[in-house]
Amino acid sequence: MANRYFAGNTLAAFLREGVDVVEVTTASRFDSAFVPSCIQLPGTGTPNGVQTPEFNATGTVWLHYELWTVNGSSSNEVLLLRNGSTSIFRLVMVSGSTYRAEYWNGSAWVATGTTQSWPSSVLNRYDLKITLNSGFELYLGGTLITSGSGWSGGPTTMTNARWRAGGSGNANFLSQVMIADYDLRDSRYMAAALNGDSAANTDGTGAYTTVNETVLDESTSVSLATSGHKRGQTHAAITVPAGYVIGALAMAARGRATGTITDGKLGVRSGGANYSSAGKGFTGGYEPRVHILENDPATATRFTEAGFNAAETYLEAA
Repeated sequence: MANRYFAGNTLAAFLREGVDVVEVTTASRFDSAFVPSCIQLPGTGTPNGVQTPEFNATGTVWLHYELWTVNGSSSNEVLLLRNGSTSIFRLVMVSGSTYRAEYWNGSAWVATGTTQSWPSSVLNRYDLKITLNSGFELYLGGTLITSGSGWSGGPTTMTNARWRAGGSGNANFLSQVMIADYDLRDSRYMAAALNGDSAANTDGTGAYTTVNETVLDESTSVSLATSGHKRGQTHAAITVPAGYVIGALAMAARGRATGTITDGKLGVRSGGANYSSAGKGFTGGYEPRVHILENDPATATRFTEAGFNAAETYLEAA
């Protein structure tokens, strides 16, 4: 079975480093055929990035993401992969429009592959293949642009990824992030915005409009005070492009647990039944959690377009 470690397009799925990191709907900064917004990584101030929640990946790992980049003149880590707090690999702006790949050998950064010049002020699609403690391949728009091998001394497990802006006051715009153990070059992340409240899972308080904002607002939320209670939402329909299939359903939520509620679950209602995840380890402060379903739990087969569109997401108190 394929391992899907992460999928996200909004701040509901990421840890952000500062309040200046926001979601935006600026035209051309993202592929509007698939997603309705992107995450702006500001080029001023520190810190200014986003990081995935923790996962556990070994062997070969693929990352897919789209980035609208303005090339700057100062160095900065555009992408950093780590095992916990131990570095694995990074893409660094060297100066101007040039970028360099480096791996961590246990004591120092080592340049790998060739220095690249990436197109500026346009939306670029990147696919990165990492074979942990061995080598990498980086693709731009599906074309291999640099690779390296012969790594040693670094971690053999990857648990998080972080993106930042390129520096010099210029923002980057991030969208369609996916991480898995299989080739993601032909994959796209299609987002379906929440558009209504569930007629079946109605416990607690809060409407879908309190949690679907483009600019993150943690002063409003869906709230559940009793363990086992669920509150759900419907979502906009998607049209699966010709030649594509729905590889998985991914949902993300920022949540916290307080008082008598010690945890929360994410779930999908499909075929008239509820299917909840295990506890997601929510804490007393807002943190992102992601739940990925490879198959429709009502049929135990891949989601169809109709099945996906009819499914509802929900939060459950635990």
